[in-house]
Amino acid sequence: MKINKKSGKISFVLIKDKTMRILLTLCLIAFAGNSIGYSQNNKPINDLSILELKGRVKTFTETMYSIVDSLKDNIGKNPIFYTDTVSYNEKGYRIESRFFFLLFSIEKYTYKYDANGNKIEQTDYDTSGRSIGMHTYKYDEKGNKIEQIDYDTNGRSVWKYNYKYDDKENLIEVIQYLYDNFFNRKTYKYDKKMNKIEECNYFGDGSLIEKDIFKYDTKGNKIENRHYKSNGIMDKKYIYKYDEIGNKIEWTFYDQNGKLDKKYVYKYDYDKTGNWIKQTVFLQNQLYQVIVREIQYY
Repeated sequence: MKINKKSGKISFVLIKDKTMRILLTLCLIAFAGNSIGYSQNNKPINDLSILELKGRVKTFTETMYSIVDSLKDNIGKNPIFYTDTVSYNEKGYRIESRFFFLLFSIEKYTYKYDANGNKIEQTDYDTSGRSIGMHTYKYDEKGNKIEQIDYDTNGRSVWKYNYKYDDKENLIEVIQYLYDNFFNRKTYKYDKKMNKIEECNYFGDGSLIEKDIFKYDTKGNKIENRHYKSNGIMDKKYIYKYDEIGNKIEWTFYDQNGKLDKKYVYKYDYDKTGNWIKQTVFLQNQLYQVIVREIQYY
């Protein structure tokens, strides 16, 4: 990450963050609501489990195509929104990844782990092989992540996150700092089955930014998300549906008046191991995007 002090350090970070929000929004269209392989205390079992990948995956490449009407019969000819290629060790943890996004490209990420398999360092490289950022992580004696620091190219701390857990090891608070200054705070609440049922986001002065309330089915799949503004008025509602193995097959948006805004429908193709290798997304019954996966196994 390159910091230009003359242009204002905060503005640079917010521009980058906005870019990532665009990416995350579109990626959520593909992934939001899918069942995730977590242990009972809401921690991922390993990196493979985060994507619900089955078997002993060695490499994984995922490509999202934004569909153009004139090319919808030839998926590979459509514009590529992102490509993510990941190599895993035999324990299911990332050892290297490469990422291309429509607006920028990261040549490579590398990772380091401690003896317990916790990721303790990540380094980002550009296409010339130059390090453009680093991230460090600390854990408590139970393996819960308690600190993350994101550094720029000069080794200066930019973002810092502190994590707090309850006695069941559920994440209940994240405090975020920007250049060592308090930036915002998030809090989380859970039901008796340890499903996250509330998420609140606060400004540095303690005032509420937004709140989300979640509901789940008997299998632990998130089936509803109500989003509230700082004034307590609900402005969005999302409804999710799943197939028999937990993959999201519908994601429906409603406005604050309960009127249908938009609806995404998902269809899947699977390999012999049971991992989906193609996700086709329809918006308002029109082909919208396609995600293709190439998976190699040990």
